[in-house]
Amino acid sequence: MSSSLLLDIGNSRLKWRLEADIGSPASGAQMSTGPDGMDLDGLLQSLSTPPTEAWISSVVAAPAQALMRGFGERGIAAHCARSLAALDGLTSGYSDPSQLGVDRFLALLGAHRRWPGQNCVVVDAGTALTVDLLRDDGQHLGGCILPGLRLMAAALAGGTDRLGPHSQVAKTAAAAPGTVADHTAAAIGLGIDHAVLGAIERIRPSHPAWPILICGGDADRLADMLSPPCQVHHGLVLDGLARYAELARASSLRSTH
Repeated sequence: MSSSLLLDIGNSRLKWRLEADIGSPASGAQMSTGPDGMDLDGLLQSLSTPPTEAWISSVVAAPAQALMRGFGERGIAAHCARSLAALDGLTSGYSDPSQLGVDRFLALLGAHRRWPGQNCVVVDAGTALTVDLLRDDGQHLGGCILPGLRLMAAALAGGTDRLGPHSQVAKTAAAAPGTVADHTAAAIGLGIDHAVLGAIERIRPSHPAWPILICGGDADRLADMLSPPCQVHHGLVLDGLARYAELARASSLRSTH
């Protein structure tokens, strides 16, 4: 029986999914704990089925390189996904497609695969927050990048003298009601929420009926702030990676470096 281990390595979290010929996929996530990002032996031992191959999406180089070495030492074929100009009906909107982050490319690929023929706004609410427009014919119209919710709070904590403790609270606090606050932690939290919502809502008037698809570590918090239509799909990047791997097995997309 063959099985594929899919890995989505972000700036602060690593998500994985094991897909086998039979049975339901298993999945999990962990915080990155060091340069290598994960305990590979621990993960492999926890899997019900040893993988015959691994597919990696990574926005940071060191963990991906360490994993490629680790899989090679264990006799597991490993491949890194990369952003392409076009794939499976998806066309990159970047003038230089290689500059589009692979996580964004795969999230778009996953969205186009899961919701074919539908306009949508794809939001990845991670350490960095990205917003991308995907037209119903698979054309990526471009996007924007801004600091994520927690990174904004961390920036205030690191760049100011007296806001630090309040910023630590605001990083994980739920959105406060209203538009202004009467204490500092809530004021920081509201300011962060307003900044993120402002970026998304500025795009929305030009595409009012387009549903927003949200993935990433802060997807649930962001979904609570947004007005419909929006939905959370945590596995969007892994969905795209699974499709990428499926297509690559029958083509020349493979990368082992």
